[in-house]
Amino acid sequence: MKRVYASSTNPDLLVSAFESNNGQKTLIALNRSTSPQTLSVEWAGAKFSTLERASTYVQNSVASVPAIVTVEPGEIVTFTNVPIRDDLQTSDFQETGSTVPHK
Repeated sequence: MKRVYASSTNPDLLVSAFESNNGQKTLIALNRSTSPQTLSVEWAGAKFSTLERASTYVQNSVASVPAIVTVEPGEIVTFTNVPIRDDLQTSDFQETGSTVPHK
């Protein structure tokens, strides 16, 4: 995947986008404010299948993608059409100061 241009009209939502040559797309949004922010994604040709939430306040979760998403304070939300593996095991990773895929 390569990073592609992405912007937000909301200064409290920081966004980054990535796209592969085979049509896989991922958008990551971070709410840096102290209040919930709403987000709707407009990316021509993008059909996201999965929404992943990462927060220090609640357990990470994966769900389908609604039309409008509320991003909680400090939360990172990832929109993607890349298949997420649910069969990863601890043995798939090795510790080297950080967690990296083991190949």
